[in-house]
Amino acid sequence: MDTMKRSVWVRGVVLVAAVAAAACSSGPCPPTGVCPPPTVTPTVTPTPCTASAPQPMTSFTAEPATITDGDAFTLRWAAPCGFVSLAQKGKGPFTTLQPSTGSYALQTGQAGYPTATGNTVYEARNADTATPLEATLTVNPGLSTPGPTPKPTPSGTATPTPAPTPTPSGCPGGCDDHNPCTTDTCVGTTCQHSAANNGAVCSGTCGICSGGSCVDDASRCNDSNPCTNDSCSGGTCSNTAIRPCCGNGACESGEKCSCWQDCTGQTCNDGTACTHDDRCLSNGTCAGTAYAHCPGTPCSNGNHCVTSEVWQADGVTCGGGTNVPAGPPYTVCQGTCGVCNGYGSCIDMPSMCTGDIRCVTCVSGTCGCKPYDPSGPACGGSGSGAQYCHNCSCY
Repeated sequence: MDTMKRSVWVRGVVLVAAVAAAACSSGPCPPTGVCPPPTVTPTVTPTPCTASAPQPMTSFTAEPATITDGDAFTLRWAAPCGFVSLAQKGKGPFTTLQPSTGSYALQTGQAGYPTATGNTVYEARNADTATPLEATLTVNPGLSTPGPTPKPTPSGTATPTPAPTPTPSGCPGGCDDHNPCTTDTCVGTTCQHSAANNGAVCSGTCGICSGGSCVDDASRCNDSNPCTNDSCSGGTCSNTAIRPCCGNGACESGEKCSCWQDCTGQTCNDGTACTHDDRCLSNGTCAGTAYAHCPGTPCSNGNHCVTSEVWQADGVTCGGGTNVPAGPPYTVCQGTCGVCNGYGSCIDMPSMCTGDIRCVTCVSGTCGCKPYDPSGPACGGSGSGAQYCHNCSCY
């Protein structure tokens, strides 16, 4: 029993020595060989950026700026608003869900850690930074004991993993699922992934965390234009024009005066023949200029030999109608002897006058008698028996 205790004690010494040789994330390992719990940085919600007031990043550094290959270092930045993405220059981002102001610790073996000695340039940007800020890290040749791989927390500060223990339990392969919408933990020998960062942008401009997944959120694509259909696909916004749509500045088929914003001044039809040059008004109605006379309505042009005239399309001409037929019976159109000829005209007809037809006249509808003229042609007889007109009679 003493030997077993001594053996355990001896192994305990070895284990303690092994632990003591390691370093805790907060400094040298204490004599007990047990690292204190890591300090957890509270989650910080970045101030949202607005399109009316762009706010690019203000600073970005690598601390320290020079390390020995295998040593840990920290990227620090400051930005007035929005989430920040970090990348090695010329490569895609290795983390995109960082707060507007914060830091990100990197250790060997972790995504984003330099893969070669020399200078490595890091880039940082938020949504309002057109040209990313750069920070240069110099890596000198050497060999340091690699530490555990941390995973960034929503606050942007990597949470260090406690120093390894001599037990075979745990999650040797790590639990990072590379999903910014989960918090990854190792419980016993099992990895657990809990939903986190709900509402935070995880892809492009409109992919957000929801229930542990990165999903498209079309509400982030709203361009405040009622004439576009706003959608999100794969984190990318799309604003497709709607046709027709009242308010887009074009008077389209089917809108007319109902969309006064687009159609004021455009031609229309107010539904009445008594107006012309109908136009859409700014109150949403259609109105035109009244004719002098409503086309198609009855009128009279003073010609008694034509009936049923109407005002023509110009609103000033009275025309059309039906010719009065010729007689008999005759229709008097002027005086006592002017009658309609069936062609829309009024003619003189002496037979309408009283007296001997040979001795009467009709001029402009007025009857008259031919004058007595013995030297003129006779109205009857010949020679000594010749007859001449006297008071519309021939004797």
